[in-house]
Amino acid sequence: MWQAIFILLVSFLLSSCTKKPEDPQTLYGKYRNSVVLIKNQYYYSIAFDNGIRLFFTLNEKGAAPEIYETEKDAAEHASTAFGTGFFVDRDGRIATNRHVVNPLQQGRDAAEYITKAVADFKQLLSDRITEKVNEQRKLKEYFETNYYALDGNAISNLRQQYAELDSQINVMKKVLQSIYFNPDNTEMQVHVMDIGVAYDNTYVTSPNDFQSCVVLNQSGDEAVDLAVIQLKNKHTPETITDLIPLLDEAGKSYTSPTVNDDVYMIGYNYGLLLAVTKDGIKSQFTAGKVTQEPDGNRMLYSIPTLPGSSGSPIIDQWGHLVAVNFAKISDTQSFSFGIPKQPLLTLLNSSTGMEPGIHTERVKAANAPQAESVPISVPAPVPAPVSTASPDSQGEAYRTTIRGFVVAEDSRDFDQIYGYFSDNLLRYWDMSKPSYDDLLKSYQFVWRKTSQSRNIITDIRKITDRTFDLYTEYEYYDLTKQKTISKSSRVRFHFDGSGKIDEVYGVQ
Repeated sequence: MWQAIFILLVSFLLSSCTKKPEDPQTLYGKYRNSVVLIKNQYYYSIAFDNGIRLFFTLNEKGAAPEIYETEKDAAEHASTAFGTGFFVDRDGRIATNRHVVNPLQQGRDAAEYITKAVADFKQLLSDRITEKVNEQRKLKEYFETNYYALDGNAISNLRQQYAELDSQINVMKKVLQSIYFNPDNTEMQVHVMDIGVAYDNTYVTSPNDFQSCVVLNQSGDEAVDLAVIQLKNKHTPETITDLIPLLDEAGKSYTSPTVNDDVYMIGYNYGLLLAVTKDGIKSQFTAGKVTQEPDGNRMLYSIPTLPGSSGSPIIDQWGHLVAVNFAKISDTQSFSFGIPKQPLLTLLNSSTGMEPGIHTERVKAANAPQAESVPISVPAPVPAPVSTASPDSQGEAYRTTIRGFVVAEDSRDFDQIYGYFSDNLLRYWDMSKPSYDDLLKSYQFVWRKTSQSRNIITDIRKITDRTFDLYTEYEYYDLTKQKTISKSSRVRFHFDGSGKIDEVYGVQ
């Protein structure tokens, strides 16, 4: 009897000590004030290696960028985008996504669009020069054929027309020469003018309602889309009493969620568009479940997200931080990705990162990642939502190899060119399994007949995992015909298992 009573007592004590998760409404009420709406104002510049520099801003998704000649005009029409962040300590530090505070990725497509537009204009100008030269030739032929039948006025008019055409051709040639550039040397910069935050349950009626922040740190790892910003006064408002726990009381990480565990997101989907109510801005609370075993790099869950939710905290049923939302599956709102909290803890404890303010990168023509069988896109900030594909490291490595190969060909450095080929090269254009000497003779044959050859890359499209099509505007000077020739080119590259080119040939 006493044994049965003891067992019942122990069971009662154990059950009374077991902590039950708080209900979702309580979690939202507890932590909503610590989640903020982030506003970023920025514009871009693009610099070509011929000295030309342009400025641009982004508009709605799919629209062409707005291009400005002066930096002042671009700043006056700066893009405004929104994201989400959350306080991580009492020192005013806020965690979010890198692409929210440094929208370099969102500008890549636009920069490539501008680069291609300049290349297209160059081709158009070249075609116009050819047309004018043909008009001159016809005038000359008519003049020589009918010279003795023409009177003085007719001869004078023909000579005047010929001179006008000659003047137009010279002007266009100078313009054409001025816009020569190597697309691989093109630089794009994003100029961040101001980053501010607004608090849940407050009125936002003007830009002054956002509290200014500085970018404190950003992850230098392309795969870790995280950043930390900080209020300029370095002080988390006293009204924000509860911060989402990152570690337990002993300073250790909480147990990570597993498949089918409940998770919740507090964020600002669509920025101000959904946040504004008659009582001030309000965050949204959405629920879902972990739908795939986390791998340490990302966590998949069934929480619907929209642009503006980037940087939102993902919490478990206990209110512990488990991830930072950063991406969604394209073409659906039902599955999203978060970055597990460990990289955030590492970033918070690190003093190194990318510099805030102006961020620069090389623009490679058509370096936008191609969609995979399950495409992932980063929800772009609002109201300029530009989704970007998730990094495809292997695919991008192949594209980088193709770009390097093109540069080597333009430089006419055969040893460098040969270094890109597989030891088991299966095909080079119409040659099957060519040797080193076969390739050298082929290149030398072409180089003896041409000069000043250059490729303007307009696109690199993924066909299969190891097959890519290169699209270029190819231009060279024909030494035999004594003229510059331009033409569009599509070349297919196939890679072996080690990342070397084992096939290259033209495609119609």
